[in-house]
Amino acid sequence: MIVDHDVYVSFMLTKQLQETQYLIDSLRNVDSLHCYQRDSIQKIMEDTIAYYQNLPSAMVADTNAESVMESPFFWLATILIIAFVWWLYRKYKKNMKKVIEFNPEAEEDFSALPTSRNPEILTASPCIAAVTSDTRKVKNQDSYCEVYVEKVKARIIAVADGVGSSYMSEEGSKFVAFKAVELVRNAVETDERNIDFDRIFDEIQMGLNSKVETDFAEELASLKPDSFGTTLIVGIDFPDRFVAAYVGNGSIWHVSGLFNTFPKMVCLPWNAVNLLTPDTIMSGGKEALYKIFFYNGEKKHHKPTVLQLSKLNETPGDMFIITTDGVYSSDHAIAGKDDEGEIWIPSTAQFGLLNDYLKNYVEGNEDINDETLKQMLVRYLAHIKEAKIMDDDTTLGVFISGEAKNHFMDSRKKNEAD
Repeated sequence: MIVDHDVYVSFMLTKQLQETQYLIDSLRNVDSLHCYQRDSIQKIMEDTIAYYQNLPSAMVADTNAESVMESPFFWLATILIIAFVWWLYRKYKKNMKKVIEFNPEAEEDFSALPTSRNPEILTASPCIAAVTSDTRKVKNQDSYCEVYVEKVKARIIAVADGVGSSYMSEEGSKFVAFKAVELVRNAVETDERNIDFDRIFDEIQMGLNSKVETDFAEELASLKPDSFGTTLIVGIDFPDRFVAAYVGNGSIWHVSGLFNTFPKMVCLPWNAVNLLTPDTIMSGGKEALYKIFFYNGEKKHHKPTVLQLSKLNETPGDMFIITTDGVYSSDHAIAGKDDEGEIWIPSTAQFGLLNDYLKNYVEGNEDINDETLKQMLVRYLAHIKEAKIMDDDTTLGVFISGEAKNHFMDSRKKNEAD
């Protein structure tokens, strides 16, 4: 049987093109592989195929199938195609790894932090904590990261809200949340009483600059000044105190363990207080952030506000909640006057429902632990999403002190006995 060498090689290359194109298509759903990277891979692929399809016919001749296999040009083409596909596969694996590392839903992160969900480690934690996120949009620009520092029995949660109008803000929020937890963990393990948040936030900014310049080198010239913009709130629950640092808006709530003792006529407990003062001003009839992380931001843009509260190490204990503005932010609750001149400061339906969910959880759950707390938060987010009052990406973390947990469990047992 006589086979035209050009036809055979063309057939083999076309088949390889189809298989490689399949890999290219599979990469299109990988968020961390950006358009310019896909285009670059596509161009290399097409150039390689074109090169071999246009080999001078003088270099090949009609032969049978066996002699085709003996042709050095065939094996050269085969080796180069295999090498190219292997490179493409490695590129695919590398970018899949990035997705896992920067996925805010993942339990692991790029800095090899110990997982916060290891039950063997968490048995020593006096605090219960959980964090989660959801959105009604196609892409969630919020991110979060959490870790338990066994050495000092501290729970750390960071939440970041990528600014919707900022280019690639979801990448900014992912990096900032994970980097914050990495640096804060290191600081806590080194000297828990002297955490230099100014230095930590400076390092986060430098790390963000470096990431952008490395991963988005071809886009630097066209980046707008506020690209990769994101807020950040970091909460640290120590056995004796709660520490938080932030830039941007959102909320940091200190809640008494007696929050659930109010009658239904009191819509919100007055012993739940938001401690975060938003870094925003009124501009054009709405709030505008003047302090956030973004590419090449200056010190004045990310200098953090730092809070520290001593915990009530007795009944009824404390709870702390950190949220992005999808749950609550004071700059969204603008005060107004009624016809009689009385000033009213509104809350939000989202925070009201969160209070109801927390109340039902601490009163009715058989076991208060990390897993059941997270399940409750997931149900809460699903509720506000279904009710269509989730008008933004929404992320929240909840800390329940050991004293508060014991208070809730003892109260439930007493109520059941009565």
